[in-house]
Parts: sequence; structure tokens; C-alpha cells
Amino acid sequence: MTTATSSSSTCTLDIGGMTCASCVRHVEKALSRIDGVRNAEVNLATEAATVSFDPQTAGLSELTAAVAAAGYTRPGVPARVVVKVTDARTGRPVSDLRLTHSVFMHLIATRADLATFTHVHPEPTGTAGELAVEMTFPTPGKYIVNTEFRRNGQMADIHDRQLVTIGGPAPARQPVTPGPRSITVDGVRVELHGQAQVGTASDLTFSLTDARTGQPLRNLQPYLAAAGHVVIMRADGQTFAHEHADVRDSSGAPVFALAIAARSAARS
Repeated sequence: MTTATSSSSTCTLDIGGMTCASCVRHVEKALSRIDGVRNAEVNLATEAATVSFDPQTAGLSELTAAVAAAGYTRPGVPARVVVKVTDARTGRPVSDLRLTHSVFMHLIATRADLATFTHVHPEPTGTAGELAVEMTFPTPGKYIVNTEFRRNGQMADIHDRQLVTIGGPAPARQPVTPGPRSITVDGVRVELHGQAQVGTASDLTFSLTDARTGQPLRNLQPYLAAAGHVVIMRADGQTFAHEHADVRDSSGAPVFALAIAARSAARS
């Protein structure tokens, strides 16, 4: 997001993603709104902001958070991403979010060519309708950010899609090609079975076995109240689905994933 060096009540913030004078004004306004900030000057050429502030009232964490919330981050550096949820009809902050699969929100960020993938869970900040999480955008370029959340009394999640651009020379677009149906990760062999069907339900199955013995794993535990989480996107990133796997025992009966203390596990 930003790096900062401070001297007394003046600091310099490195800012990525600015392209024009409007960006400069946007960042200066975001910084000036912070209590304790006396002056904020942003230089487009150097991609830096010089900020004078009262250290008893404001600090570097507030300044860097404001820059990130304004949408300007640097690749490869952790950024505090803030999501604000408002009622489309009234314009008021939404304060009745409920847990869905043990978290308040799912946020899935992929580069536009699907070459990167991040799945994180923003938490309420204490301000109505506001959730935040720290995450890293690994490279410059355009990112697709999908969020899912649910309001009290609702049976379905609300899905939102946003585009975020991280400044800097974007890497060459990676072509999307079919991946292997079997991979080994940390000694576990994961295999995908079944074929995707267009316009109808697709029955896909994952099998997990010990890569050394070939025996099925029998010590799997639910994660966020589900046996498995699967994100499905079209190659151009224009469609999105976040599905949850079910498990069946040897007789074909469903096994439900009811995790104990899943909420505390989600925070760890």
C-alpha cells in the first residue's frame, strides 16, 4: 500500500496508482479529512504525498489507511482494504449483516487474466456498514474483486463485483489454459472428476488421497461450515460462482459440515 518515514509531525507517503490531476485531488481530500491533518500535498510525478499532522491526534496507520481506502495501493505490499455496504434505496449504511459460512463477508480478488487468486474475509470495523481486511495485490494491473455477504432475514447472499487497478507496468497477460486434473499439495493428492456442462447443473467431484499410500483421507475437518469451498469463474472473469462441496459416506448418505467453534477458527 504505502511506505512511510516520519520526522516530527511530517511524513512522506509513497502512493501507487495515480494517473492524473484528479487522482492527486482525490488523495489530498482523503488525507485532509483525517482529524489532526494540517496539510497534505501530493506530487503526481514522484508519486508521493507530504503530510503535516498532529501526532497526538493522527498517526501513520490512519494516513496509510486513508490512502488505501481512496483506492491507491502499491503491488506486493499489504494494503488495508475497506468495503462499505450501503442500502441502495436509502443510501444508509447497512448494519444488519449476518454470518454466512461463519464469516461476515467473502472477498475474492483475481487479476483480470486469472493469474492470481486471493480469498479473504473482511471483518466489521465498528462503523456501521464498514468492513476491512489486510491483503496484498501481488502485481500491477487490473483486478476483479468479488464480494459476497448476507443480511439478516435473507436466505441468499448478495454478490457485488468491482474492478480495481493497481498502478505500475502490468505483466504480460497470461493465457488461460486447462490445468491438470490431478495435483499433489503437501503430501495430499487432489483429483477432479466429472465434466462441466453449459446451461445445466454440473456434477463435479474432488477426491483427496494420501499421495504416498494412495489411501483416502479420513481426517478432514470442515472449514467455515463447509466440507469445501469452490470458486468458479469464466476465462474472461465475467462470471462468478462461490459454491460449497458436500460429502457423502460409503452408503451415499450426506454428511453435513457442522464445525465446532468455526467462528474462532475463522479469526485465527
